[in-house]
Amino acid sequence: MYSPELPTSRDIFRLIEQHGEPFAEVGEQRVSIPGLEYDEGKTVEVDPRVIAASGIVYANGSRLTDALYMHGAKTVLPLEKAYDYVAGHLSRPTEESLVIGTSGFATAVSSGYKDEAALLYTMYDYADRTRANLALSIDGASRPGILGLNVAAANLHNIPTLGYIPLKGLADMLPHDHLVISGNKYKQRQAHVGTTPDLLTVYGGRGGTLSECEAAIKAGGVVLQCNARVYGSEDLPNTYQQSDILREAVEKQQFIIHNPEDDMDETFGFAIGRAIELAEENRPARRTALAGLLDVA
Repeated sequence: MYSPELPTSRDIFRLIEQHGEPFAEVGEQRVSIPGLEYDEGKTVEVDPRVIAASGIVYANGSRLTDALYMHGAKTVLPLEKAYDYVAGHLSRPTEESLVIGTSGFATAVSSGYKDEAALLYTMYDYADRTRANLALSIDGASRPGILGLNVAAANLHNIPTLGYIPLKGLADMLPHDHLVISGNKYKQRQAHVGTTPDLLTVYGGRGGTLSECEAAIKAGGVVLQCNARVYGSEDLPNTYQQSDILREAVEKQQFIIHNPEDDMDETFGFAIGRAIELAEENRPARRTALAGLLDVA
């Protein structure tokens, strides 16, 4: 997924860690796709550099497919092939193929995400050391913030990446090994990000992140809230208790909370073990739910 026009994964991680935004040095590129809208009067835009640097792109519709090829896509397959790929992972023994997801802040802040970056990278290091067999890393594909940190860290640990992105976000994302274009707006991707992984790790975030956590719990998955520092009153670590779903999930050890004073290895180990424990039961229903989300017959 390397492109000479874009920062390397290591540089992406460093830039978001320090500044929140990985394209501060190379700048944005936005090219409109005439005749394709994500909302009334709002034309879809793409960043051709990102499209060209991604692996397999999954999308439906001839107009979108033709535009993706025109802007550098190497391979474009229908959404049913994205389902086949993910369902393949979710059909293997969990001990051999754990699917992890990441959610959280998806905005650029000048102070960066130093604390979250350290914690997120430590999680991937832990998986390496303990041979946790992370087979696929899922996120919402957006460029700034936690989602950008995640795809960079996964790349640096040689874990395949899959990003869900709506039409609205095609000019604001990073390259992934697998890029799934589904829905028009960001709200529509929340169920995808929540339903797909066995374990959803969360770093801050607000309303959209809360919805992804609720989707994960409803699907039977496990959520690990990774509190890297003290957060604001409107951030998820201080609002999750307003959700009946998440509050009940804490009691069932399905919503697990890591605080800065906790032992990282112990928390991650427990969360991964809990995800493996529940996956055998919930994976068939999650595969069915994902087929519906991707409109696969």
